[in-house]
Amino acid sequence: MPRRPKDPADEFSHSDLAIASGGTKRSVQMMADNGLLPGDGSIRDLKRICVIGAFVSAGAPILVAGRVVEKLLWGLNQSDGEFPSRLVDFDAKLGDEAFPTGNPVSDYWRHRALLARPNLYRAGEAFKSDYRIEVADREHVFTAGGIIQPEQRSYEGQIVGWERGSEVSFKSIFELRSPDQWNPQPDADAFGEIDRALLANAVGVIAVNASLAIRKGLDRLASHRGGRSV
Repeated sequence: MPRRPKDPADEFSHSDLAIASGGTKRSVQMMADNGLLPGDGSIRDLKRICVIGAFVSAGAPILVAGRVVEKLLWGLNQSDGEFPSRLVDFDAKLGDEAFPTGNPVSDYWRHRALLARPNLYRAGEAFKSDYRIEVADREHVFTAGGIIQPEQRSYEGQIVGWERGSEVSFKSIFELRSPDQWNPQPDADAFGEIDRALLANAVGVIAVNASLAIRKGLDRLASHRGGRSV
């Protein structure tokens, strides 16, 4: 088996993923064996496992966390197909010269460039624009975040079978409600009374900051790699 390069850069082993997510190699392998990671050892694997790890830290069983994260990705339109870290928001301030030529600019390279710019980026801090997920009563899923209306929540759908672990499924709002309910008029409140009641009357809510989970994962990995990659 060939040895990994001295600086693996944006290639991540299972050990790297475990460090980034705050988990273990065994848990990473479990996610991989169940098809819950992209599986190419790229930044996509790291971002996915970090968000899964955040759900586990919040109290979700690991396979449930993996399935819920997988199902939530359907509604996002990100260039890498994963949750937004919000590091892309710094691109204009960093400039093209901050990134190595010949490599696609991923969140790994953004984070690496920002580590040298403490005036722009402080490790471990939440942003108003962070993508956040709330699960009410282990069933109803809400999201919030973004540049325009960061505090506005959206109802995404319903988790079915949380207690069954690997059999968990997800029904989107498009399956649960009629078109006029999930496509309100421009001047209407997108977060309607039905959604508000589901959250207000919840006995328990699991809250995850997906963007911050990714950034903290990159922080941990950079600290671990030390002088080799940062």
